[in-house]
Amino acid sequence: MKKVSCVFVIVSMILASDDISVIFNEGAIKSFAASPNPGKVDLSVGILNTKSMNPYVDFDYYGNHGVGVKFQSSFEENPSFLVGFYYIWNDIRTGVDYNKYLFSIQEVKTSSGIKYQDDGDSLTTDLVGFLDNSMDIIISSNLCLSNQLYIGSDLFNFASAIIYNVTSLISTGIQFDYKIQYVDTKKSMFLKPIVGYSILNNQSFGYLKFDKINLFGSYSLNLKTDTGNKENTFELGFSIFFK
Repeated sequence: MKKVSCVFVIVSMILASDDISVIFNEGAIKSFAASPNPGKVDLSVGILNTKSMNPYVDFDYYGNHGVGVKFQSSFEENPSFLVGFYYIWNDIRTGVDYNKYLFSIQEVKTSSGIKYQDDGDSLTTDLVGFLDNSMDIIISSNLCLSNQLYIGSDLFNFASAIIYNVTSLISTGIQFDYKIQYVDTKKSMFLKPIVGYSILNNQSFGYLKFDKINLFGSYSLNLKTDTGNKENTFELGFSIFFK
């Protein structure tokens, strides 16, 4: 894991744009550190298909002074609910920019909260805390290296994704995940191709004003697991960014 982290840091610094005027144009794929417009809401709804169709909902509100709140729920066989707060340390859109001190960063987000998941085991705790750190590094106006480090009481997850905007409407990406489950120290690795399409941009319907509505899909390939049961996951969903 230390080797993976070192490689990630070195590659990020090498690839990062040294032009502080460059901003990554957020397209049809949502990065790890992405947030709604200040004072607005982002809503994502989709399904995960491993053994069965499992719907999920993500709600994100970005308030004032860089502080936001998020809620996530997954309605699978063992449902889960997550509630947390986050703080945006660096957000080029709002003028908070530390690029003159570091390599080019689009956003840095730190989240913390609690997660409930019924694992069906009465001997384990269903309510756990978590800390989530995300950083989007600008490579060019249409290319971004998005990274996430999730540390929970039950799970460690490092994820890194390359996101490329092919056009103003179409985005593609590839994501790598490394997970460790603390309960039985099970390790697994995943590779996930992603594609996204912007259905709607800068449109208003009465009182509803949309910045964009994105449709996205992915297929997570289980490269390695200690459980011996390699399960691949298909995801399809859409995200709504209000204006």
